[in-house]
Amino acid sequence: MFCRATLAVLAMWAVGVMIAESAEPPKFDIRARRSDDKIIVSTQDGKTLLTVSSPFGISKATIKCTDQRWPETLVLRLRLSGLESLVVGNPKTRLAASVSSQGDGTVRLRLMSDGPEKPLDPSSKYWMEIRACDADGKPAQPPLGKDGYFEMTIPKALLDDESRILELEWIDFYRG
Repeated sequence: MFCRATLAVLAMWAVGVMIAESAEPPKFDIRARRSDDKIIVSTQDGKTLLTVSSPFGISKATIKCTDQRWPETLVLRLRLSGLESLVVGNPKTRLAASVSSQGDGTVRLRLMSDGPEKPLDPSSKYWMEIRACDADGKPAQPPLGKDGYFEMTIPKALLDDESRILELEWIDFYRG
């Protein structure tokens, strides 16, 4: 049993995943594109939290829920200084999001599924509030400092219990 647990931890490390200690066993199989990307799974105030650290700032990950259904509340925390582009979704439906790094930090959300992209408003079942926070969790304006982050609750409409797959792609700043 100890050997099996040790191998499981080493396997998760190899794909850039760390699991925070909790009373429940991990419920996800997470694959990150880059070996230096880290995704920590934890619980906080009854919510499941996925914290992504991406030193390069451009990457993607696939998260497969290995349980029968997604957690009641799934929060994504991206430790990036900017969020020029985030695409999050399942194999059928995806959301494209961006947060302006200049001015007031305007958030833009678009739905990408069959047909043309559609801008979203807060009345949509796919709406996702995106908060920019400093290291202490207080509201901040992008670009964020070294320990700042963007946080959002994944809309239940994106959590498909059939496929149980969530795909993420992010870019902190476009490089030109």
